[in-house]
Parts: sequence; structure tokens; C-alpha cells
Amino acid sequence: MFAKADKEEREVETITKKQAIDFKRVCDFIPILGLFGSLDPDWETKRKYCVFKAGNIMQALKAGKQPDFRGNPNDPVEEVKVEDP
Repeated sequence: MFAKADKEEREVETITKKQAIDFKRVCDFIPILGLFGSLDPDWETKRKYCVFKAGNIMQALKAGKQPDFRGNPNDPVEEVKVEDP
């Protein structure tokens, strides 16, 4: 669920309320997984990411604009290498 929501948010042409709802659902689902056994600490990081993304998307949409960035803002920026002819 997490990977699907994150991938869709990065690839969709226009971000809508649906993406915010998807992130909120994942955020609510992660603690439920903890009921069946202990979770890796990585899941808490993913939960916080989902809360951030859902809030960021809704805040931007309420302001009438698209979110400033897609994906994780803490990911390193991929550099485009230009080859010399």
C-alpha cells in the first residue's frame, strides 16, 4: 500500500485529494499491522512520511496550488550528467 501510494504521487500528472487520502489510509493502516507483531522502526518513519505527505498535499490544494515537490523532500537530488562531445 505504501509503495503504491508513493509511486502514484510521484507519477500522476496532477495531484488531487485522492493522493492525500491514500497517504492517510496508509498512515492509519501501519499501526494496525503492529497488532500482529512487532514492526521494524522503518515503519514508523514511513508512517511519519505519510502524515507529512497527506498534510502537505491538502494544504497546497486548499491554497489552490499544486504541492511544491513530489516524493520525499529528503531524497538526494539526482544529478543529470552531461557528456562532452
